Amino acid sequence: MSAARSEGELWSRARRGDGDSFAVATGRYRRELEVHAYRMLGSAEDAEDIVQETFLRAWRKRETFRGQATLRAWLYGIATNASLDLLERRSRRLLPHLVSAPIDPETLPEPSRDISWVRGEMTWLEPYPDRLLDEVVSGEDPPDEAIVARETVELAFLVAIQQLPPRQRAVLILRDVIGWSARETAAMLEMSVVASNSALQRAREMLRDYPPERRDEWHREHRPDPREQEVLMRYMDAWKRTDLNALAALLKEDAQLTMPPTPGWFFGRDAILRFYARYPFRVGASEHLHTPTRANRQPAHAVWRRVQPDANPLLPAAGAHWAVRDCAARMSCDEEFDLDRLARDSLHFRRRELELASGEELRIDARAWRDAIAFVESGEVELECSAGERSRFAVGAVLCFRPPVRFLRNSGDEPARLITISRRTRERTKRSG
Repeated sequence: MSAARSEGELWSRARRGDGDSFAVATGRYRRELEVHAYRMLGSAEDAEDIVQETFLRAWRKRETFRGQATLRAWLYGIATNASLDLLERRSRRLLPHLVSAPIDPETLPEPSRDISWVRGEMTWLEPYPDRLLDEVVSGEDPPDEAIVARETVELAFLVAIQQLPPRQRAVLILRDVIGWSARETAAMLEMSVVASNSALQRAREMLRDYPPERRDEWHREHRPDPREQEVLMRYMDAWKRTDLNALAALLKEDAQLTMPPTPGWFFGRDAILRFYARYPFRVGASEHLHTPTRANRQPAHAVWRRVQPDANPLLPAAGAHWAVRDCAARMSCDEEFDLDRLARDSLHFRRRELELASGEELRIDARAWRDAIAFVESGEVELECSAGERSRFAVGAVLCFRPPVRFLRNSGDEPARLITISRRTRERTKRSG
């Protein structure tokens, strides 16, 4: 049976209300739609939310889809319009060096005291893990590999397109990345072909060098470049040995150091070296642990800062180029992080809000809540471990949901509100206490 016929039969059942058939028909496009929304929004978290919204809209409109276009194209159109709707309420995502002047290298940014990102107030451009990009081309019926080519997901391209007005951005992505025609793009965005072509021309003029004009010039291979990997390992080794000379040998004269969510950044090799010498490389400074990974088809690394034994065991530290979001991670019931695994996956957090009524209890399933943390925004909560030990936490505490933690309980008289940060959507099971 052909893929098209199979999809057609699934959609026929979906139109009649078969949720399972709808999930199978649309689920195969989930990851590539997420990458598309990520280009539009510059946020992996927002992109995942947009895909959920896309499927919700598709389900509600399922009877209107009759196969005039492919299901993939129809879903892309819904995802694009959902992204445009969100961009009407959100500011564009950039990097610190595009919105403020560099700071004095004698100044110490203090990201560990800044928890505004937990409340969703920080809008920096976010990385997208390579492991998720690989799922697009390794799945059933993979799309044109140009859709996840390095040129269309790397930092330079994303920074450039984020500076375009939303509709120009949408036209450019649909035409030059997805490969739609002028007529298809115009119909989906409810604009004339002339207006679509005009928007594309203005967008191309602003971008110029990103991506190369010919799609067949884009990279089809996603294997890490050994030379890039070598530079990353040398950089991490310089950190490990706090070797300023080794670091200097890796930096260009006009290098930039950004550390989202901290808005401060440094320009130039000399300024960066002065900052490192004065703070992270100084004698007695906290130890920084680095884990190599890959994001946006480029080398990346997660950075963790070890603090004093009587303090929190590990603090994710803002890092150069790609930053692990900053948050004081209070360990519950003396459990320790699996540092390597958590650092490798720390580039794809999700934010959720959780409210518990007085006496309400949340069962912490080890599989569903693996590696999740929670910030107590209001109220008082209590964690219960498998051995029966209980610990209370007030506003400002950051908790780690790891075994042997079994229950999270509102121990106060008022509702408790928490913000949870996790790597994917979590399911929760509540009971009254």
